[in-house]
This record gives sequence, structure tokens and C-alpha cells, in this order.
Amino acid sequence: MDVTADPILSVDVPATTGKWAIKLNDSANAGGNDVAELQHDSSATGHFDFDIASVTGWTGSHTFWVKLYEISAGGSSSTTFSSLTVHSGAAPRAAATANSNQWFPDRLAFDAKFSSGSLDGFDTFHDTNSVTRFVDAQGLEGADGEGTLTIAGSYTSSAQYDATSNVITLLQSHETIAIALPSAAKVEFYPSTGAMQFGDGGTASPVADDGVWSADVGGTGTYAVGIAFAVGGDTAAAKAEAEAAATVKGAGDDDSARQTFWNAYLAKVPAPSDFSIHDVQNLGVTADDVRAMYYQAFVDLEQNVLPVMSESSSHAQIATGKPSLYMGGPQGASASASWDSLLGMQDLVYVDPDVAWDAFDGIMDAVGSDGALDGESLPARKAQTAWVLYQVTGDRQKLADVYAAVKRNLAWEAENPHWNYGGTPASQVDAEFVASLIVDYGYAQQIADALGQTADVAGFKQAQNAELADYEKWFFPADGSTVYQHYLDGSKPDDAGLTMYVTTGLHVPGLSAADVTALQSRFAQDYDLNQQLAGLAQTAIKAPDEMYMVYGLLDHGMVSDADGVINSLTRDIVRTGTFAEVYQQSSGNIDDVPLARSVYPSLFGVANLIDNVWMENGYRADQGGASVLRLPGSTGGITGLTSMGKRLSISLSASDGTATVSGDVVSPSPCTFDIASGQTIAIADAKCVSDPSNGSGSAPGSGTKGSSSSRAGVSADPEGLARTGTDLSGWLTAAVLLLAAGTTTVLVRRRRNRAE
Repeated sequence: MDVTADPILSVDVPATTGKWAIKLNDSANAGGNDVAELQHDSSATGHFDFDIASVTGWTGSHTFWVKLYEISAGGSSSTTFSSLTVHSGAAPRAAATANSNQWFPDRLAFDAKFSSGSLDGFDTFHDTNSVTRFVDAQGLEGADGEGTLTIAGSYTSSAQYDATSNVITLLQSHETIAIALPSAAKVEFYPSTGAMQFGDGGTASPVADDGVWSADVGGTGTYAVGIAFAVGGDTAAAKAEAEAAATVKGAGDDDSARQTFWNAYLAKVPAPSDFSIHDVQNLGVTADDVRAMYYQAFVDLEQNVLPVMSESSSHAQIATGKPSLYMGGPQGASASASWDSLLGMQDLVYVDPDVAWDAFDGIMDAVGSDGALDGESLPARKAQTAWVLYQVTGDRQKLADVYAAVKRNLAWEAENPHWNYGGTPASQVDAEFVASLIVDYGYAQQIADALGQTADVAGFKQAQNAELADYEKWFFPADGSTVYQHYLDGSKPDDAGLTMYVTTGLHVPGLSAADVTALQSRFAQDYDLNQQLAGLAQTAIKAPDEMYMVYGLLDHGMVSDADGVINSLTRDIVRTGTFAEVYQQSSGNIDDVPLARSVYPSLFGVANLIDNVWMENGYRADQGGASVLRLPGSTGGITGLTSMGKRLSISLSASDGTATVSGDVVSPSPCTFDIASGQTIAIADAKCVSDPSNGSGSAPGSGTKGSSSSRAGVSADPEGLARTGTDLSGWLTAAVLLLAAGTTTVLVRRRRNRAE
């Protein structure tokens, strides 16, 4: 049908005993994602109109599905739809004819154009509990002076309105939301989005526990809306916070302060010099694209820091991903997955070491006397994290403080080498868990040695050898194949699993030549640089497995393959625009954008991208002790690193086959040494450090020689990212009429009769 000629959808709902909703879908057989929600869950009855053209942006002929939903609250319920028509007409409140938005670390900026006039503005935090929406409107009153900007939002809970202060209060199950509107705004309440847009049935106060509010604020001018949150039913606190956030001057001051904070933070981020995609098809991904997402990764890290909260524990948390609402971590750190968050700590320690250590302390405090860590059981990375944090900061006391918990947990992991959600059988053993444990025992040996625990060094080595023997017995059948899951009691057949799980084992030290060959063969079955994600993600690939896979490829001299995996994943993570737990091929066409799925946002995507960029620029972060890697033809470098609390920079020369390290770690002068393509060298082993404690020791595995190629680097400057936005047209859908509870949107209202 012609959406331009007939943009209005009307529906009559004479009765409902539950709630109803309307969504639009234009995919084949309505099988894909819905395009728009015309009406969120509502118990309202009557006649409703919706402007589908303005909500969707569709024009001309368009085929689509109208999906009617009936929502029950547990028991049986019903909704009667007596008519549904699509016809010509126009809504008095018109949505923007064009709009865009951009993400900045300090704010979300937006702009919009209307048939008369335009606006721009931004959302920014006022403080921890409140947000300001600032709008600068120009010419929205139109030539006749009758137009006005409408700011609107929806609610699905009990709503109260104080006309004296122009504050709307929404009482939710666990929190209170207050919305402070401009003092001169005319506020009305409607049963639905469509009713608001058409001005049908507006009231001066809320009449139901779900509906839409609107505020006509005027034409040309600057306006500020404050939105605040309070725990429980503390309406007074929420109202006071919202009113404090609802000032035009305050919005500018707050945003300036946020810019200052983020620029200072980003100036501390290690700065690589080469962000180019090498040795694989770049598919349009530029060095600037990678650079922007690299610094966004560090913004994501900081934004996922949860402060000390009385209801949780006395430690900060580095959440797996705040918006993903992961809550499967241990008691006191439930927002922190003991895998994703550990990798986040290993990166954040370079920028905010105090928070990284505190968050790690919080997780290790939850380790019980039996070594168990409640919540979701995940592969061992605690010893690695402790060693990396120590090697970056040089804080021996903090390492000693967590040592006992790390030791207890390793013993527990050895008895429980499997995922523990969903009633996992005790006889099940998972290759990914056992491989990670073997590697973590290597870090534990270094920790024990650094702390003078000589007996434990031998004990960890003995335990590592025992795990290695079991690993080779359980997961490498006599026929030369590889498996992921094995059942000790034979209750189930072996499961070959995904390649990413199995090839984690390439990083396991001490494997027999036959087992290494089996893992290399498993890798080769999937590896294909002409596919998305190097062919390794027909089902899934995620950071911790990819990292150990790459390190293992380097361990065994498969340098060009490691380089191919690194660059393919960097390219495709950037193409998705999402930091996710899992990435997956979307099709067999490399030009198509891969899928970002499972838990997202997640620190896995953050850690994966950072690690890849650092390795391409000559730095191996997993080693703990400062170590240099030279991939084929690398000419990049990185400044602003830290080793044992001292500053470190690295520069590579492909033509000379050398690396140069500088900074306090190697004072008084830089140190240059030969390094073969594919080789990893600890700075201490390169004779650059007079005191080996300034970056000593090698984690399991070291690179060998490989092929080389040439490449060029690009400069990077973290300063000013808070002033250089990233276009999120594919990430943030402009909220025009798609209203979620407590959110706001903007429209222009013309003072005219509906018949006009």
C-alpha cells in the first residue's frame, strides 16, 4: 500500500481484560524483527490512531504486517479488536522529517528537522542518579506562530503529576522515576501514543497506570528536562534530583565537566600507532573505524564500573555489561561474570589500577573455604588475572592478599572442570575448562615463586602435570580426532563441540606432537579467510577461546594463521558495531555483516578488540611480565603502557626486524633488540631491564618464527575523543514515537483541528 497517501492506522478496541499492543513488521511472513511498536502494552479501550509513516519513516508503496498482541498477566484474558483501517490523514503532532544521533563518551547528541524549524540537543548525566535532556529549538512555531515543540514519554506504572512544580512521578516495582518538565510547559496525559499524536482524549492528570504524557514547551528556545531515579518509593528524593537536573545552564556545565573527565581518562589509555587491517580483506573498515572502536572499548570498560554499594559488597565491580543485565556472578559481585569481568580487569588496570584490584578483591572475597565461587562457574582465569594485575602495578602486597583464595579456587576448579548451570552431570568434563586450568596453573607457579612459596611452586607443577595427563586421555581419542565434552562414567557419548572450544588447547604447554597435530587439523577444518570471522564462527566464537587459540597458534609457529585470525576478528567486530559475548557468521558471504549475539554488551568483545590491537602493535598483555610480539611486517607500536608501576612504550621495525622499548622500565635510555616475526620476547629476557622484577617471567607458550610482510602504520591521538562523535545510525534508533517507560521524545504540534 502507499504509505505516503495513507499514513494513518486506526483501530477500535471496545474491550480488554488484559493488555494489548500493536507492532509493525515488514519482513517476509513477519518472521524477522519488528520494525516499530505503535502501542506498548496498554489496558486502554476506545478508538486509537497511529501515524505509521512518521513512526517508521516509510514512504511510497510498502508491504508490511500489522501484528496485534493480547497480553495476559498470568491468568486468562481477552482483547476485542472491532476494526482496523489504514487511511489518509495527518496528525496535529508531526514527527521529524529527518533526524540523526551521535554517541559521545559524555553525551548522546541528536538533531531533527521538521516541516517548519529544527532542533538539536543532547542527553547527559547530571549526577549518578539523574539525567538531563537539553533541547535547542529554532523556528518550530512556524510562520503562523502556532507551532510548539512537544516532549513526550510513556509509562507503564502508577503515575502522579504535581502541576505546581510540573513534575511527573512514576512508581515502579523497585524504584521511583521523576521527570521534571519546563515550568511553562502545558502537560497532558493520553491513553496511547496515537491518542497523544492526534490530541485525542487528553487529560490534565493521569487516569490509568499505563499511558503517555506530553509537554508542549514552545517554539524557538532552549529547554531542559530532568529525569531522576531513586531506590524504592522515595518520591521526594527522585523529585529533588529531577528538578536539580532540569536547568539549561546546568546541562551545559554538566556536559563540560563530563568532557573534561573523559578526555583526562582517555589520555591515560595506552595509545597504539597502527589501527589498520592487515593481510585480510578490510571490507571497507578503515584505520579510523578501528581507532574509534578501540577507544570506545575503554569507555565501555569505565562505564561498566559499579561503585561500592551497601546492598552488594564493600568492593567496586567491573560489570559484564550493565545494559545486558547479567547477574550470574558471585554473591557481592553478581554483575561480574568470573570470566568476562576478569578480562576487563586485565585491561582496566592500565588506566585505573585501584578499581581493577578492588574489583578483583571483591570476586576473590567470595571464594569459600572449599574453594568454590558461587554463581556461574566458568573456566579458570583467576591466577592469570592476579599475575597480570601484579605485573602491571608491582603491588606485591595485593598479590599476597589474594593468593590463598586463588590457591583454594584452583583446587576446586580441578574437581569441577565443567560449566555448572542447568544441572551439569558430575561425570562431565569440558576441554575448555581443563585447558584453561592447565594454563592457569602456569601463572600460579609464577605467583608462588614471586611470593617465596617454594613448596607451592612444586605443588602447582605437579597438579598441572596431572591435569595435562587427564586432558590428553579424555579429549584425544585414538582415531586422531578431538572432542569437547567427555563423560567419565560413559553415560553419554563424547561431544565434538565447537572448534573454538577445542582449539583453546593449542595454548596448553607440554602436549604431545600427535595431540598438537590433531588440534591443528581441527583448526584447519574451519579456518578460511574468505569467510566472515575467518570461518571460525559458523556457530560462535568468543574472546577467551579466540585469545588462547591465537596464543597457541603463535606457540606452534603458525604465525600467519594467528595474524589472519587477529585481523579478521578485529575487522568483523568493528563491522558489527557491538561489544558482544559471542560473534557468529550471518551467512556464507564475507561481505555480509556478522551477528553479535548472546550477552551483549559484554566485556568479551571489549577485551577481544583491545588484545588484537595491542598484539598488532607489538604488545602481549597475557604474559603478565612486559613482553613484545612482532607479527608479520608489524611497524606499529604503543605508548602509555605500564609494567611494575613504571611507564613503558614499544616501537617495532619490520625492515630491521627489531623492537625498541623505552620509558621508566628501561631508564635511562631506550633499548633495541632483534625479534623475529612471530616471536614473543619478555623485556627482561632481552637484557633491557637491569632488575628482572621490572617485567620478568613468561606465561605458558612462546612464539616462534614465521612469515613476514610489509605494512604502514597510522598515528593515534586519544585526546579529544569526547569532542569527536561516532555516528550511531546503526546502533541507536532515534526515539521518535517508540516510547519506553520513562523515556522522552520530541515532536512538533500544530494548533489546528484534526479535520485540517
